[in-house]
Amino acid sequence: MKRWNLPRRDVLKGLGVGGMAALAGPGFVGVPAFAAGKRLKVAVSSDAWNLDVRTSSDVTALNVDKQIYNGLMNYDPDGNLFADLAEGPPEQPDDGSYIFHLRKGVQFHKGYGELTAEDVVYTYDTIRGVIDTGQSFFLKLWLAPLEKVEALDSHTVKFTMTAPYGDFPEVTALCKIVCKKAAEKFGKDFKRNPVGSGPFEFVEWVKDDHILLRRFDKYFTPGTPKLDEIYIQIIPDDTVKVTNLITGEVDMIKEIPPRNLDQLKNAPGIVVGQRSGSQNESMYFNTAKPPFNDVNLRRAVAYGINREAIAGQVFFGMAQPALAMVLESQMPKKTYPADMPQVVFDPGMAKAFLGQSSKPDGFEFTAITTAQGWFVEQLTVIQANLADIGIKMNIEPLEKSVMFGRMRKGDYMASYEDLNAAYFGYSPANPPLFYTPPERWLRWADAAGQKANDYLKKFMTSLDVDDRQRYFSEFLKIVEDQVPYTQVVFVDSTDAWREGITGYKVSLPNDSLWWHTDIG
Repeated sequence: MKRWNLPRRDVLKGLGVGGMAALAGPGFVGVPAFAAGKRLKVAVSSDAWNLDVRTSSDVTALNVDKQIYNGLMNYDPDGNLFADLAEGPPEQPDDGSYIFHLRKGVQFHKGYGELTAEDVVYTYDTIRGVIDTGQSFFLKLWLAPLEKVEALDSHTVKFTMTAPYGDFPEVTALCKIVCKKAAEKFGKDFKRNPVGSGPFEFVEWVKDDHILLRRFDKYFTPGTPKLDEIYIQIIPDDTVKVTNLITGEVDMIKEIPPRNLDQLKNAPGIVVGQRSGSQNESMYFNTAKPPFNDVNLRRAVAYGINREAIAGQVFFGMAQPALAMVLESQMPKKTYPADMPQVVFDPGMAKAFLGQSSKPDGFEFTAITTAQGWFVEQLTVIQANLADIGIKMNIEPLEKSVMFGRMRKGDYMASYEDLNAAYFGYSPANPPLFYTPPERWLRWADAAGQKANDYLKKFMTSLDVDDRQRYFSEFLKIVEDQVPYTQVVFVDSTDAWREGITGYKVSLPNDSLWWHTDIG
């Protein structure tokens, strides 16, 4: 019997801490004065959609979920995988199976008792649809090679694959464990009544105002957490959010507005954390219907976008132009294929593709996007870029959940959003799985899409690094040629907090582990 050796990821370097300036602005949004003990007040831009970790995909929910739930494995802020609910890395009796030994005595929140192998089996079987809950969980995409999960005893779980699946240990960090008793009790309402085993337990959620978490005194790691409460306040207005940090109404803000980065670096009493990030801003095309069932129209748009201008004008240098939807460091051999098409700003090439398309004299389309944040600003730059080559783009800002609802139904021509690859682990397969399979939101089911999906499946079920590099390279070459989506920039991970906050580190995907954070 062999043991799988826990890998350490090559991580992006550069956690910068700057010094500090005062901001005069509009009034602040206050928080209740009944804070108990050490309360960390964190400002975020948008509310969570739901807190059932099996289906969470928005930034706020993913941040909250990391405090409430544990996986068998987990990631630290630098992308290193560590044993969480498991006692250690899994045993691997053969290439197609993994055995995890669970920590004993781990307690669920709200008196639901000890976490056992039964909860692990239930979590994975509900995600896969083996247990029908009347819901569909998108994490099922990551579990396609999983044939069977079984409890060997109360604290031992065996996973059997239909084919080798080298990324599975990473997937166990993504598929966090829910309490079977609570999930069965609440059903679809579990998304508003989450029960996990993490260092903080859910207290309340006031829609579009705040989410309150409280220290779980029975957490299995002594001394964790150090905070008594985390109060996550929804503040869509960037100016108010920054003002509240400087005036002390909040202790931390997630995702610094780029135009305020230098201001916060010079603000007295404020600490800025910044590192190169994995968040990709992209335009996604509905390939199943006009106009973007025409690959040359997709190409015309892709080559018509000035990525350098967006990095500078919208992100003030806090972003880098993107060549693919994954970072080069995420490739199995840390390099893009040499013959991968380079989709860059080239108005001449954009006009040539337009001339070869079904709309050689130009066309009009609408891009839906998220109303909050920098999305409209990016699209405004792109709108001007495309106008120069004879393409009229309309911008339709929507509430985030409405936008994704439209995408799920196929009710859109193009959409503009971000996807942080590292939220779903550090394998290059993770971001493509979210959008690319033929049955997903892009409806990319033509011959090229099917071929790309075949390469993605081969990548997932290969263990040899050379094979993995080859399969994913072939996948990328098809994607960059066919352009079902086009990447624009990778945004730096940035947070800002008040002096006196200790034990916090900006994470590569810009989510948060507040497990060791303290207030001096």
